[in-house]
Amino acid sequence: MIDTPAQVTTARGELNVSSGRYEAYGQKLEIERGRLLFAGGPVDNPGIDARAVRRLQQTTAGAQVTVGVEVKGTLKSPELALFSDPAMGQSDTLSYLLFGRPADTANPAQGAAMAAAARALKLRGGEALAQRIGARFGIEEVDIQNVQTSTGAQDAALVLGKRLSPRLYVNYSIGLIEPVSVFRIRYELTKNWVLQAESGLNQGADLLYTIER
Repeated sequence: MIDTPAQVTTARGELNVSSGRYEAYGQKLEIERGRLLFAGGPVDNPGIDARAVRRLQQTTAGAQVTVGVEVKGTLKSPELALFSDPAMGQSDTLSYLLFGRPADTANPAQGAAMAAAARALKLRGGEALAQRIGARFGIEEVDIQNVQTSTGAQDAALVLGKRLSPRLYVNYSIGLIEPVSVFRIRYELTKNWVLQAESGLNQGADLLYTIER
């Protein structure tokens, strides 16, 4: 480590994790490899080389399934990628990682959780994966948004939305830190008039008028 007055602290070398466990979405993954790489840059942004796995014994076939995530890049800009053995699609890999079974056995709530995980974990290709999973379970909108909690703090919320008719759109959001749920409905009365209602911590409705310019 090099610490020079009035300059950013830098370092060279690496830190290794010989063994350990990493918990994500309620699952404990075994850390097979964990390295922080310092190549002379700022000490607070080392390179990452990590691999965590979940091993499952499939009783029907008697074979073992291994799924996991590899992390590359830097601490401030990590790049995550899923892998599996035997090889399978990303949706199935993520489903095994979270629930221990293939995606075609998941219910809509689990499908929503998978789509949220693909976005929240910032997986490589996660945006496209989230959209594919959402479409598979009939969810048109799958997003992670910043919302304000009852205490005024910022929270990330999972937002699920669907258009039920050409005029009627609904969405449901639940906080990932503070478990507060909000249901919203938006109905287009005419081209210019929209009725919007919300139910959650606060109840209310608004009639909105839009002028096109």
